[in-house]
Amino acid sequence: MSISLRQALQAKVRYTMNSPEWKLLYESKQKQKETGMKFDERQEQETMIIRPLEKRLDSYVAEELKVHMKNLVHNGHRQIVLDLSDIEFVDSSGLGAIIATMMVLRPQGRLMVCNVRDSVLALFRLTRMDRLIPVMDDADEALQAMSSD
Repeated sequence: MSISLRQALQAKVRYTMNSPEWKLLYESKQKQKETGMKFDERQEQETMIIRPLEKRLDSYVAEELKVHMKNLVHNGHRQIVLDLSDIEFVDSSGLGAIIATMMVLRPQGRLMVCNVRDSVLALFRLTRMDRLIPVMDDADEALQAMSSD
């Protein structure tokens, strides 16, 4: 009895979707959609510091991040520091949300990121995002850089 590649892949997907790990991930993402993305925000002088309270910037939350950041810009915030201290993973959607923020801020505003974990920093370097958006060690360094310009 021979099965096709398609049948094997369908069986793998069914198995994967029935695994406890997948169910846990799915349930957490559904809960996240219901509650929305949460942020820690504070203003220091002219700069708004935003810390997403998520572990991942992926397709599940990227649109919410993009909308939130655009709202901040439209409300007059022109200097934004994105504190990524809680972020362990960023995918292309997350990068897109960060780039969208940078584009909305241009030409009058500035965006910096800080507290970037090594895995996320490697992605920034690989995609050369670190050349477009300054990466600072911490929020204090970012605030100092914002005020010196």
